[in-house]
Amino acid sequence: MLENKNVLKIISLIIAILLWVYVMGEVNPDTKEKISDIEVTFVNTETLADEGLAVVHEQDLRVSAIVKGKRSVINEMKKTGLTATVDVADASEGKNRGKVELELPSGVTLDSISDDTISYRVEKSIEVKKTVEIDFVGDAGNDKDLVPWAYDMYPDTVTVTGAESVVNEVDAVRGKITSNVVSESPKTVEVELMAVKKDGTEVQGVVLNHSKAKTTVRLMETRDVDVTITSKNMENGKEVDSISGVDSVKVVGTSEALADLDSVSATVDVSDIKSQGKKELNFSLPTGVYLYNKGNSTEVTVKIKTAQ
Repeated sequence: MLENKNVLKIISLIIAILLWVYVMGEVNPDTKEKISDIEVTFVNTETLADEGLAVVHEQDLRVSAIVKGKRSVINEMKKTGLTATVDVADASEGKNRGKVELELPSGVTLDSISDDTISYRVEKSIEVKKTVEIDFVGDAGNDKDLVPWAYDMYPDTVTVTGAESVVNEVDAVRGKITSNVVSESPKTVEVELMAVKKDGTEVQGVVLNHSKAKTTVRLMETRDVDVTITSKNMENGKEVDSISGVDSVKVVGTSEALADLDSVSATVDVSDIKSQGKKELNFSLPTGVYLYNKGNSTEVTVKIKTAQ
């Protein structure tokens, strides 16, 4: 008798499991699910751009939502992710508020959302040109006193476009290259570019007219050389009293290019200096030699006096 009861319990458990599998797999019940960290993006920004305007990008602009639908559809949706957008086509300069729209797959409906509208700001759009800079990361892995170097960059300048306050945060446009891919033989590599602040963090919400650049990389030698400075565009009746601040600079190049190099030439434009001012040097370097200006200032102080 007891044995029959145990058999019945086992059979009942098996039937319950089979029914649960059937309900979950075949009947596919409706369910509710909370989706968090949905990134909000702005659409129709090109309409603003045509009017010389741009959205001030807010970092980590995200919402959460509770959605309803078939379990299988929601599970698949969770794999592909959800998109939330705000249409800015009709926005104007200054503060705006826009409706958050969720792009839901067929069979899924919105139950609730953490923020159905968001506030954002629109500013005048500006553009600036920045010289592309390369950062080498990691150990070059060579036993010689060589440094990785990038040259023959294309493009060597990039236009950065966006809201005025955001573009003004951009210090440089940089790409990163792993040092251990560089050898003593020249190699062409492609690098992803991003706009960064002075502290190296990425500036969100700007557009680069080139997202990638190609450059030649190679391990090269460095050398400290003297600088011979001459002035140009001197006002009549005036002459240089003194130029101070830079006596030598570090340059980089192949061993052949640096073989007999002891000094380099530079000019300083003094056209707008009346008595004293600070100016950047303009270098004239031999072919295959580059200014290794990391941490080195090339600004000089020029003093002007009446010609004797």
